[in-house]
Amino acid sequence: MTSRAPGALAAVAASTLLALVLSGCGSTDEPAESDAPATTSEEASDSPSEPATDTAPETPAVEPADGVPLKVKGMTAHAPKDWVAGPDFVSQAGANPPGVNGTRVVLYSFPVFGNLTMTLDDLAKDSTSSGDWQRKAERQDDVVVDGVDAFHVAGQVNPGERVDVYGTVLDDKQLTIRFNWTEGEDRAYRDEVIGSVLASVDLAG
Repeated sequence: MTSRAPGALAAVAASTLLALVLSGCGSTDEPAESDAPATTSEEASDSPSEPATDTAPETPAVEPADGVPLKVKGMTAHAPKDWVAGPDFVSQAGANPPGVNGTRVVLYSFPVFGNLTMTLDDLAKDSTSSGDWQRKAERQDDVVVDGVDAFHVAGQVNPGERVDVYGTVLDDKQLTIRFNWTEGEDRAYRDEVIGSVLASVDLAG
């Protein structure tokens, strides 16, 4: 690497400084200061702010299921297209895919008897277990179904069987929707079915 002598460096520095000074004084056509008044920070704060443009887009609405209607006291819904309705009872109604018996959706409606009180948390706790389950389901984040807060419990309750249960207490009725999955359905398919069925729910019955 070639190094310069101190004298050469000083000469270069002096020459550069002189050029800067001359360039600053060489033109008088441009005004030294802008004619536009400066905006103070107080004036800037008084100016209306621009609307935000980076807000998150709205989540697209889920298309409600339009298959066979399911009805129990206090609640109606539709099964996914092409699903087959099972036997209807006073307290339950369900459907399943053609040729499949384990995977299904079932609506339940039971009254809250007498002076008993049943809260959303009570029903959620009761719904984490069932007589035909080897393991308990776990409570998930609550959701809103037809404008009403509803619990969600889910999990693998038997070998090869998962469940998703949604429910609420409304007008002295315990209303639940249970999805059973026994065919190894992936998460995307389960979410699609659940979303479409819940979107079709009418809690007016």
